[in-house]
Amino acid sequence: MQPLGFKLDEFIKNDISRIGTGKEIVIQILLHRDWWFILDEYNFGKELSIKDSQHGDWKEASFKAEDSRRVREWLWGLEQGVIIQKPKWLREEYKSKLKTIQSHYNG
Repeated sequence: MQPLGFKLDEFIKNDISRIGTGKEIVIQILLHRDWWFILDEYNFGKELSIKDSQHGDWKEASFKAEDSRRVREWLWGLEQGVIIQKPKWLREEYKSKLKTIQSHYNG
């Protein structure tokens, strides 16, 4: 149950951090097995690299892309199936947003 007055859809829509900077960045993620199919279906931009990781159900993927709403929404959409490794500032931004959302549901 969400708290009175808090609307998750509006929070997401109005979150300025979802727009992106427009700069080209290198994104490195761990992608869970449930999402591996997306590596064949999504246009990752430039220089996609995929490696097995030390964590059996995860693959490491890195790619260059414009820091855009499209990329950020894609990352959010992967939910618990993605761990952002780099850039560190993006990982920290997502952690902060998740804490904010979680705080609205604790209680």
